[in-house]
Amino acid sequence: MTRSRRAALTLVGAVLPFVARAATPDPFTLVFIPDPQNYTKTATNTNLYYKAQTQWIVNQSAAMNIKFTMFLGDLQQDGNPYHYDPNNIYQPDLSNPTGNISTDIEYQRSSAAIQILDDNHIPYSLVIGNHDYLDYNTKDEPIYYLKYFGPQRFDGSDPNYARKPTYGGASGVTSSNPTGKWAGLNTWHMFDAGGYKFLNLALQYAPDTNDLRWAQQIINEHPGVPTILTTHAYIDNNSINRQNIFDDLVNLNPQIILTVNGHIIGGDNVITSTNVAGLKVHQMVVDYQGDDVPGEFVGGGYLRYLTFDQQNNQIHAKSYSPKMNSYMTDAKNQFDLPMNLKSRFGLADGGGIRQTQTFRDGVNGYTGTRDTYLSKQTPDTTHGGETTAWVDGDQDGNTAGNQPAHAIVRFDFTIGDAIPDGAVIDHATLTLHTSADSNSQSPNTMSAYRILKGWKEPDATWNSQGSGISNDATDALLAADDSVTPTVRDGYVTFDVTEAVSAFAAGAPNYGWAILPGANDGWKFDTREAGDVNDRPMLSIDYRVVPEPVAGVFVLTGLVAISIRRPRRLP
Repeated sequence: MTRSRRAALTLVGAVLPFVARAATPDPFTLVFIPDPQNYTKTATNTNLYYKAQTQWIVNQSAAMNIKFTMFLGDLQQDGNPYHYDPNNIYQPDLSNPTGNISTDIEYQRSSAAIQILDDNHIPYSLVIGNHDYLDYNTKDEPIYYLKYFGPQRFDGSDPNYARKPTYGGASGVTSSNPTGKWAGLNTWHMFDAGGYKFLNLALQYAPDTNDLRWAQQIINEHPGVPTILTTHAYIDNNSINRQNIFDDLVNLNPQIILTVNGHIIGGDNVITSTNVAGLKVHQMVVDYQGDDVPGEFVGGGYLRYLTFDQQNNQIHAKSYSPKMNSYMTDAKNQFDLPMNLKSRFGLADGGGIRQTQTFRDGVNGYTGTRDTYLSKQTPDTTHGGETTAWVDGDQDGNTAGNQPAHAIVRFDFTIGDAIPDGAVIDHATLTLHTSADSNSQSPNTMSAYRILKGWKEPDATWNSQGSGISNDATDALLAADDSVTPTVRDGYVTFDVTEAVSAFAAGAPNYGWAILPGANDGWKFDTREAGDVNDRPMLSIDYRVVPEPVAGVFVLTGLVAISIRRPRRLP
């Protein structure tokens, strides 16, 4: 998108009237069904245990205020009866059996148990476990999982299932299997609970970088939303055993509050980690399939449910069997976890005092912008003092000669000063001005990525930053905050950077953004050194402060703003 030159860009610090705070919402419950695979071996156990679980959810939905159910994978035990058809990989080749089972009866039984939720309009999400591919040891050919549990079960394209309002979408083709062609294995869902919207990222077994990049993109499109990640395998009874999930996604996104997985026989562990913002994220494994229960089939039909108690800022976790009407009461299966949603995400009703703050060098005394570009053609040269910055896939013969260039931009401010500590970010934009020089515009997309490592403008070069900036979850996030196409010379472009500023406000380090090219036709934009103040980079932030603050006035580097004090952010 482009903006016309000399668009009105004004520093604002107005405070709007306070809206009375709503009462604390009632507790709500989320249910997790782990690894029902062994029940599907027989119709009897499917009915006694698996269907008992889903019917109990229906029966208790109102009384327990159940808002969402999440399955943790291994929806059946034995895998595919047939390999896929080479002419259509989403269909079986009935002439090529696998030897696992003679029919897809286990998938049918699992589907029938979940159908109880469908018939009663109970929202849920599913993840694929290792047993749901070709077999438990071969992560490929998920044709039967997609047949019974793919996106068509959620999106309304299958006439047997109504579209689910909580369903957001699914991933496209992924490379995380030998064939590398399967679409629809990751899904995202949005549900309302306790006055908040919650995001559920449901990721396939052993997600790779492409899966995590998809998940990061969904987070970037829904910034500041309490997020729960479900996948089949992540932590075990001792540690995190899928470290890439934590390192490349969970750690880097302060809005992720909880992860839940199955897979580990006898799984009953909780690991509470500190993320990049210094906030707690609870990660639990839940799996009863190996538990011997006297007089019952192994597993006993136990499930896990979590009750969010906002009055006391806690999650109450319980493990319960609808079949036996029995709880596990040991410390690993019945416990409390701290969770202050209000502190992390603001008032449940969206209330609070709203403000807008802008940052641009030369406006109201602000001087905190830092920007430069990194050129592979001049890998040890700094460009921080130049009036324009280049972004290019190969520089296309411009100035530095056929080599890539990456721009980096940061606005230095202190959370708690210019932006109040604990502010809830509603919206943030980064505005850059395409240079008036000839051929500064580009037909290619340019993308803004939150940077994950520190840099200093006088020292930043292609080599000092490690061969430019990569969207690899080390240099920058896997997915962009936003992308634009700067087709108008001497015009403005605006990136939505709400995700990054929300992370900064939550406590993540502020290293700004890398502007990376989508192709080889370069783009030139004006830096903080531009002669016309209106052409310099600008960051604009709309935010809320809760609870009711005590207001006063302070001056930071000549910038007049409202000082708002509030309690520190809690886990």
